[in-house]
Amino acid sequence: MEDLGTGGRHPTFYSGLNKAQVENLIEVIAKVHALSLSIPDSRAGLTRLKFTSCLDQEDGQTKNSVIENLLRLPHDYFRKNRDALLHLASKTEIMQFGVYEHFGTPPVLCHGDFWLNNFFMRFKKESGQNGTANGESEGPPPLSDDVYALVDLQFSHPSKC
Repeated sequence: MEDLGTGGRHPTFYSGLNKAQVENLIEVIAKVHALSLSIPDSRAGLTRLKFTSCLDQEDGQTKNSVIENLLRLPHDYFRKNRDALLHLASKTEIMQFGVYEHFGTPPVLCHGDFWLNNFFMRFKKESGQNGTANGESEGPPPLSDDVYALVDLQFSHPSKC
């Protein structure tokens, strides 16, 4: 297993992503979709993937925990709109599976948990591992616009492009 921390890291919530990083992430997702479509008999293989998390939608546990967490946030936006939130949650699922069947498109591999902590951006080439070109530590090394790795794929499932 490779130590991903030597070549990149995930972006921070504070700094977020720049436009080029977002575009590169979209390109990587498109490549994963294209790769999954290129596999012979990919529909049969992908549809055998089953979402097996204990937080599956069958018992409503995920949806309820999301709603509870939104209502506990330190500002009152969701509490003020509690009825609308509950109405929305009663009409939709948090995670949609098999959506491709409704649109008549072939399934593609979907990450299932795509957020800042589940991908790494590559370190800028001119920075040392300690954060600067001269090796002095001045905080985390700067990130390039290149995607280094996708991680945490246990929620992957077939979906639509």
